[in-house]
Amino acid sequence: MTFYQPEGDRYKILYEERVINSQIKLHGYDLKDAKVVIKARENESCLRTEDIVDILRREGHSIALVMIGGADYYTDQLFDIETITRISHEQA
Repeated sequence: MTFYQPEGDRYKILYEERVINSQIKLHGYDLKDAKVVIKARENESCLRTEDIVDILRREGHSIALVMIGGADYYTDQLFDIETITRISHEQA
């Protein structure tokens, strides 16, 4: 069993831009359709919590897994995991 367990319409993975694609491929989903990639805004290096929340509210009905670390290795950004988790659970 893997940590990614898609069900019906909930098969997408929300994640930071540099995360691997192996889990999506393992379950037979199309990478272009099953990925919800979070990227920083143009000319910015860190992700904004409000952008993550907007994506969760827009795509949450189809997101099976939110895969965001507590900190970004490349930028040293700390994520507001409490808010991201709360909004994620509200979409379930």
